[in-house]
Amino acid sequence: MVSSGSLWHHIRERLPFFLVLLLAGVAYLVFTLHSFSGIPVETSTAQTAGEVETALSEDILGGWASTGAAPGSGDATLLEKQYLRIESELGSAREGNARENGGTGLRCSGGTPLVAIVVDDFGYNLPLARRFAGLEISLTWAIIPGTSGTEATRRLAEEKQLPYMIHLPMQAISDTDKDAGTYKRSWIVEGMASADIRSAVRKAFVELPEAVALNNHRGSLATSTWALMEPLMCELGARHLPFVDSRTSGSSIAYEVACRQGLDAAYNSVFLDHYTERSFMQRQLDKAVSMAERRGWVVVICHNRPATYDFLASVDTDRYDSVEFVTIPQLFSRCSQQ
Repeated sequence: MVSSGSLWHHIRERLPFFLVLLLAGVAYLVFTLHSFSGIPVETSTAQTAGEVETALSEDILGGWASTGAAPGSGDATLLEKQYLRIESELGSAREGNARENGGTGLRCSGGTPLVAIVVDDFGYNLPLARRFAGLEISLTWAIIPGTSGTEATRRLAEEKQLPYMIHLPMQAISDTDKDAGTYKRSWIVEGMASADIRSAVRKAFVELPEAVALNNHRGSLATSTWALMEPLMCELGARHLPFVDSRTSGSSIAYEVACRQGLDAAYNSVFLDHYTERSFMQRQLDKAVSMAERRGWVVVICHNRPATYDFLASVDTDRYDSVEFVTIPQLFSRCSQQ
């Protein structure tokens, strides 16, 4: 029989070992969460925004199936919670930057709040674009210039009388390798001269001459750099066209620059489809509607994807009788810059 004194001595001898095990377990847990989220565990909002732009704009979080996390599983739930935390941080940054750099942006006439849904990344999947063209809900397409499908997508949009924007590829913080495809496909990159930036914007309008506005594709580095955004906004101003900040980064100053240049401007507040489960997109749309009810308008961004098409086709706009779904031109025709 072991005495209490002997037992306590036995525990004290092995206490360091148990502490090491405990610390190792905590470290493993932190590493696991870090690996799932793809971002540093402790960062500021601005840093988080920069780090997760690839997840937001290149569909890492939207492609959770590659992790083997089935919808409804514990892993999928964890990933969704982490995405919602990231999206919430970015949303707070968007709202904060907007208040600091020109108020909420737009003041809308009339009593009905407005919801403008932008569908990004047209130009790659023409058959799917044809399906989107048949949707009844008001949408604005964002077409990427310079793709093999840009011309055909533009013709389709014009034939169906659908408003489209230029979805201009810009350099992201993660684009450090100048030989990588994402860098080479960027039309606005670090170090460009003002004249070259304006020339790039003019070239995009040659391909998409009826564009009603411009928004950024990726671009966490470009949209946080005043020297890159100012000439871009000057070119848009010369055409009297608005800018919509996709806000793939909480550190974006693009909206501020547009406002200071006197442009009509708005900014994205909700990414609709980073998780392809319908219930997730429904919650995001409900969130967007609530934001519109609170401030009078909201811009929502989604993407040219089959699951997104299926969801938008199922949306019963009559259910949202407190708001009106509008296109980007309709948004700016009924709202003025403040």
